[in-house]
Amino acid sequence: MEPLLQIRGLKVYFYTDEGVVHAVDGVDLDVMRGETLCVVGESGCGKSTLAYSILRLVRPPGRIVEGSILFDGVDLVKLSEEELNKIRGRRISMIFQDPTSALNPVFTVGYQVYEAIELHQRVKGDEAWKRVMSMLRRVGIPSPEVRYRDYPHQFSGGQRQRIMLAIALSCHPDLLIADEPTTNLDVTIQAQVLHLIKQLKEELGMTVMLITHDMGIVAMMADRVAVMYAGKIVEVAPVLDIYEKPLHPYTQALIKAIPLPHVDVEELQPIPGEVPSLLEPPPGCRFHPRCPYAMDVCRREEPPMIDLGEGHQVACWLHAKR
Repeated sequence: MEPLLQIRGLKVYFYTDEGVVHAVDGVDLDVMRGETLCVVGESGCGKSTLAYSILRLVRPPGRIVEGSILFDGVDLVKLSEEELNKIRGRRISMIFQDPTSALNPVFTVGYQVYEAIELHQRVKGDEAWKRVMSMLRRVGIPSPEVRYRDYPHQFSGGQRQRIMLAIALSCHPDLLIADEPTTNLDVTIQAQVLHLIKQLKEELGMTVMLITHDMGIVAMMADRVAVMYAGKIVEVAPVLDIYEKPLHPYTQALIKAIPLPHVDVEELQPIPGEVPSLLEPPPGCRFHPRCPYAMDVCRREEPPMIDLGEGHQVACWLHAKR
């Protein structure tokens, strides 16, 4: 497979009164055509900032300070707002964490889907409304001919997320970025929304980049997994390798923290310590203060990303030839 999205040397910093927050700090990542790539890590590791950066939605005090984001060969970082708006929504769409705040409360849901179709597909009137109904029906909104007149507050959380999907997919994008799309949904509705994303991905031939901290979602959705810690990618591998032979100590700790349904355990194994402040990240490997295998070199030097073959890469001195 060839990459649809290539991120190289990306740095996104937030300039605050307390100092500079290194939210994304030198990320290299490929997203292949037709795959579902899950970006996983603890809260505060930079996953959402990475997602927002792709569409240049990071706002002051944050900004992209370095790096490139090549989408189908075009560097999104260098595009003007006018040029970028031809890609946003049309070729790259995004589902946000909270549909309640992402949907406009003063417009009907039908109008909000209509607006996306009118803006990006240059279709108006009856033809646009037909597409609205078709899209609402496709994402599982019951009686769309009636409910398109309703406002966001008249829908449940799961239905609002389906409406967000309808807006995001109304223009058949090449890449769908889903930023923790099941946040605040109960497990049954979570499964329905994820199944819907999976189904629509196959029907529309999309590429999906899914941001999550839930390893159960990763097992259900991913073809490949990128593990992120403290602003950096520390491991990338096919999903089975992540579960069966995780190589980075942080990935291993994430797996051990998951309760397995077929194993009785008295208590979970939390990752010791805390995520470091990105105002002053530790030198060397950023995981070394919490790592049981930390060596002197880990405290001094940042580990390179090592390609171990078969799509498995890891940034860890344990696997480096020195």
